[in-house]
Amino acid sequence: MYGLIHARFVLTGRGLAAVADRFRSSAFGRCPRLGCGGQAVLPLGPSDVPRQATVAVWCPRCEDAFRPPVKGAAALDGAYFTTTLPHLLLLTYPALRPPAPHPDDVPSARVFGFRVAERARAREPHGAPVTGWGVTAAAAAGRAAAAASNAPPAAGQRGEGGGAGGGADKAV
Repeated sequence: MYGLIHARFVLTGRGLAAVADRFRSSAFGRCPRLGCGGQAVLPLGPSDVPRQATVAVWCPRCEDAFRPPVKGAAALDGAYFTTTLPHLLLLTYPALRPPAPHPDDVPSARVFGFRVAERARAREPHGAPVTGWGVTAAAAAGRAAAAASNAPPAAGQRGEGGGAGGGADKAV
């Protein structure tokens, strides 16, 4: 019963202020990812239904949820913190939202220590342009042509050699 009262309290003005103070002091922990640089995390309930899941922590920088490393957190019900808390807190206190990671901080693709060029990642090994999902433009055109030849005739069109008129009833 206390946990559900806590879930309602943390969404009030006083509750959000208390969570904001704890967030500023990193009382809920820090993000384990190196790219986040020790960003403070917020508690997140994966479900609002009691006894469904334990509490998780959410990093506002990488926007990912993790299991908290603290052993006592494994016993906390996620419904006590609600699925809404981190998002409502950052909407209420926009100054707490961390800056987006700088493009130089994001790791780039490298082969033997050399950065892979963007244009190389956008092409297949033999220079054929990629249309998406690793399909070359030539292969996509071939599949489209095969699909069109096997498709049933549309309304108002006739297939080859079909019909009693032998082609005399073509539209002009």
